[in-house]
Amino acid sequence: HSIIVTRCGGTLTLYIDGYASNSGTASGTANINNGLLFKIGRSLYDPSIQRFAPNAIFDALATYNSALSAEEIAAIAGVHPPPPPPPSNQNQNHLWTFDENTGNIARDSGNSRYPVNGILNNAQWRDLSKVGPGAAVRITGADNSYVSFANPIGQFGRDDFTVAYWFQTTDNSLALAGLVGNRASSGHGSFFSTRLSSD
Repeated sequence: HSIIVTRCGGTLTLYIDGYASNSGTASGTANINNGLLFKIGRSLYDPSIQRFAPNAIFDALATYNSALSAEEIAAIAGVHPPPPPPPSNQNQNHLWTFDENTGNIARDSGNSRYPVNGILNNAQWRDLSKVGPGAAVRITGADNSYVSFANPIGQFGRDDFTVAYWFQTTDNSLALAGLVGNRASSGHGSFFSTRLSSD
């Protein structure tokens, strides 16, 4: 599935496979600047409970320094025939295609002047890509299986942003399993997080 989250002002919107699935507007805009590592597959939802991603495949993680439009989101997700033009990459600051298929480094091929490579920890390469020839990364579901990205990834401050990635799993055994983000607490706080719910 294509998972895309945008923040425009105080409104967060979740898009699944190119279509708006849920949104919410806050009275203020959270300052997402907690200094924690941005990760695929690991989230500290509660100080006493680690929430890990299920056995899942991730591909084409990208961050943008703007809230993408519905047309740009549809182009990424490949919906709404005839296909709209692809989104402009001028606001895409980081992109990890996970096409390396070897080693433990995921190269940042985005437009940032300061690329930030991802580091695989007990994650596996899969010879399967949702966005063309290449590979993807598999998180095994174990507590030490994740990909981490150093700062400034995920430190959005109060700015608009978009986080986009492809995700596939058949495992729904974990409630509120962490998928992507830098969550560090159970309630509200200064973090970004997407989670998988078993319902």
